[in-house]
Amino acid sequence: MIETVIQKLKHNSIARRLVNKYPNLAMTVVFKPLSRFMRYKNERKLEKGQHVSDNTKKSVVLFTAHKCASTLVNPIIAELAQDKGLTHIDFESYFTGFDAKKYDQFDDANFMNKAYRPTGYYFGAYRRYRPIPNLAQYKTVLVLRDPRDVVTSHYFSMAYSHLVVNDNVKKARDRAKNQTVDEYVMENASRFQNIYQNYCDHVLGKPNVLFLRYEEMIVEFDPWLKKLATHLELDQNTELIQKFIDQTSFKAKKEDVHSHIRSIKARDFADKLKPETIEFVNETFKDILEKMNYEI
Repeated sequence: MIETVIQKLKHNSIARRLVNKYPNLAMTVVFKPLSRFMRYKNERKLEKGQHVSDNTKKSVVLFTAHKCASTLVNPIIAELAQDKGLTHIDFESYFTGFDAKKYDQFDDANFMNKAYRPTGYYFGAYRRYRPIPNLAQYKTVLVLRDPRDVVTSHYFSMAYSHLVVNDNVKKARDRAKNQTVDEYVMENASRFQNIYQNYCDHVLGKPNVLFLRYEEMIVEFDPWLKKLATHLELDQNTELIQKFIDQTSFKAKKEDVHSHIRSIKARDFADKLKPETIEFVNETFKDILEKMNYEI
């Protein structure tokens, strides 16, 4: 029930605008109480090393980035994983809603060794690399999009559509609203370059990692999803997989900056950015684009 409410807020433009019009009220009466008292019971237990799964199936990890359809992919993997008895753990959402200072725990070896188990869990989504101990023992998938589209789309998300769930998001919203898309991209490209570079250094190309591109997903979702499910060894429930295929559509809609899904097309950055900004992002992401086989 609680997850349904959150998902409706994310995808309902009217509800999103209302929440974002009164961010302090929404944080006080909606998001913080949900995080502290009603959601993330398993996350709170595992944070203390107290949650134990008796499922012996290999744990699953999803690495991705903002604006790579994580709000679509994450629930799909979660449902497939839970169908096989895996416990879904979403530390990033828990930390975001409860206390952003908890993110520091990702740099704490004691927490990382205590909170991660190579069997019985689905950990995700992570929107940047996290140094999970013994990652080679996990079934891992890396879902990414052209970083030039990511940083461009992130501007519209921060300025107009992202739910204001904590003080950090509110500050980012206020700043983005006073910038043009080109100014935002120039300022934030290095942050996404760092995220992608960490993936290139620590995740991409590893034997246990399947790299899937967003652009392939929006064109051929059926084989894309089946490839993902097979790699994660979560492909046994063919009826559940077919349900996701039947319910998922990437047909183009009228662009709405207030919508969570503003634009799904590839190379959207080429239409939104000035030529000098395009030259800048091409140079910033040059090595990454080559490693991930994106056209420069």
